[in-house]
Amino acid sequence: MTREETALVCATLSAAFPNWTVTKETMEIWQTMFQDLSGEIVVRAAQDWVLTEEKYPSVAGIRRKCAEISNALAPNASEAWAEVMEVVEKYGTYEADTRPRWSHDLIRQTVKVIGYWHICVTDNIATVRAQFNKMYNEFGKPYNEAIITSKYFELGGEKVALPYSTMVGLPSPNRTLSDQGAIEL
Repeated sequence: MTREETALVCATLSAAFPNWTVTKETMEIWQTMFQDLSGEIVVRAAQDWVLTEEKYPSVAGIRRKCAEISNALAPNASEAWAEVMEVVEKYGTYEADTRPRWSHDLIRQTVKVIGYWHICVTDNIATVRAQFNKMYNEFGKPYNEAIITSKYFELGGEKVALPYSTMVGLPSPNRTLSDQGAIEL
């Protein structure tokens, strides 16, 4: 993301959320935390935030929105369960070896822990669904957090990266954040 795009994002959010004050430091940290992402995605995430949220965002909130826009996050538990039920109904226990691969590894992990056969033959599907949802969400939270805070993730088929020293938000030993190209207000 360029400095101009950072300024646009901060101006948009500041206009939409008057209690959010943009300082020089705010601009510097936002430039640092988003320089690894496509400006187009961050601008869209800010616009989506304005349309759907009632409170101004954090860096983490906008990064999460960027990950959602780029489809980098795992499906939610309801979508995952729907996929499991579709496969169980179509293939059952008899054709378990011919069933397709799961669309996401978190679904595979959760089904493996619960047991595909158990899901197929249970007479208390509501309990199994609750167990699946709880386990899937426990597996999914660290996965999604790793995507959002990682130094790279896929955006529109393009892998983006951020150097580690920049990712943790620290200036290099001999330079300040403003020396590294942050926006001046």
